[in-house]
Amino acid sequence: MDGADEQVPPDPDPSALGFHECSVADADALAEWLVEHVNQVEHRAERVREHLLARCRTERIEPPTTRRVDRIVRSALSRGEEVLFARISGRLSEPVRARLLALIVPGGLDEDGGELEGGPAILASIRSYPGNVSLNTMLTEIAKLEAVREVGVPADVFVDVAPKIVTGWRGRAAVESPSHLRDHPPQVTLTRLAALLFCRCPGDHRHARGVAEFDGAPDQCPRRGAGNQ
Repeated sequence: MDGADEQVPPDPDPSALGFHECSVADADALAEWLVEHVNQVEHRAERVREHLLARCRTERIEPPTTRRVDRIVRSALSRGEEVLFARISGRLSEPVRARLLALIVPGGLDEDGGELEGGPAILASIRSYPGNVSLNTMLTEIAKLEAVREVGVPADVFVDVAPKIVTGWRGRAAVESPSHLRDHPPQVTLTRLAALLFCRCPGDHRHARGVAEFDGAPDQCPRRGAGNQ
């Protein structure tokens, strides 16, 4: 038979393979599954999308349209982060929460009318980078670590959160002004500030995170399982 006469068989009907269209209930269930099983460790939209499509195949759901997939992913990412913010802030005792929030509250005035050195000044010091190595910079860094430890963020507060997510929260807290940090819901502010301090004092958290080595850079977080590499 001439090749030009050959016919390409049509794609099989998905319903014949046991697949069904993605209903509203399916979309809600997929988003909930992402929140529970994916968004605790992954916040990159493209990776979440891959998990979503794989879940559709497992559940024999026809892949939704690109626009609908985007909506499900955005919803899951938003709800997943809300769950994490509530979980992490809930692990902080009231004294620790108060000390964290004090870092973004402007100081009062002293008896001479000058501004007291309050939380924002301490926060600025914690966020600052060390200069050239010298006795003065070493003493400054020691003072920063003491300030971090005085807040008392628990060593295991991020024990079930992926390090890259903690790093992202640290990054936001490192660049936002105290006034912007105050504008967020309390659970968001507390979680991001806790991440900043957690990453600023990594050596204190090695046992809780299973981390053996860390280079001490103030803009990084402990890496889970680094001791096994």
